Amino acid sequence: MNLIKTKAIFLKILPYKEFDSIVCFYTEKMGKVEVKIKGAKRIQSKLIGFCQPFVQSTLFIAKGKNIYHLIGGEIDKKFEKINCNYLKLFLVSYVFELVDKFTKLNKPEKIIFSLILKTMESIEEYKPGQAFIVLYAFIVKFISFLGYAPELIHCVNCNKKIKERTLFFNIKSGGVVCLDCHQNKKIKGSRLEFKTYELILLFLYKNFDFWMNKKKISLKNLKEATEFIDKLAQWHIDEELSSGKVLRQFIKIYA
Repeated sequence: MNLIKTKAIFLKILPYKEFDSIVCFYTEKMGKVEVKIKGAKRIQSKLIGFCQPFVQSTLFIAKGKNIYHLIGGEIDKKFEKINCNYLKLFLVSYVFELVDKFTKLNKPEKIIFSLILKTMESIEEYKPGQAFIVLYAFIVKFISFLGYAPELIHCVNCNKKIKERTLFFNIKSGGVVCLDCHQNKKIKGSRLEFKTYELILLFLYKNFDFWMNKKKISLKNLKEATEFIDKLAQWHIDEELSSGKVLRQFIKIYA
């Protein structure tokens, strides 16, 4: 039997037979996979620990005729601070929903696995208000890794490098518009405050620790940045996630 050893993060559990479960994991080597766990619903099952969220594990998986089977493994880390904080629990659940919705089965993307894991570690480490900011940095990075990175360095119309502090964003074209192109009506866009623009650049290109520890974030710019990322995500997602309405309630509290 050929076994695949891979690090994995639980995404969701799927309805299945009375005592067995099918669990969807995002793995380092295989991308998103659905794995059958035999006897997972039995109390004495040795594999039951792999059916819980907010856990990063190393799994041993065997490929069956139609589905993968979990043979064994070990839990590497339990994110206990996430599990006991409602806001953090929700934020990571939103990450899982987004990843599950927009990744395909059996398509390895190691960079996405690393991003999910780093996001979970950061949300666990930081205070609830900071954890909320981490989520939005995750969203814009995740969208970019999927191939929908916004053009933030050059004007999408004339390709001129953005230098002026007055700039605009055209969501349909997927990038920033310089003042000249906007004024000459070559392409229109929504006004984007320069400080907000700088914050979005940090979210996209810097790791979580850089801007969380060194950058003082204005609440005004944070609110504008989250609204921008919301619109960007909605444009590419084309439908609202089930947790989207709850997320907007948290925005009112923390941003």
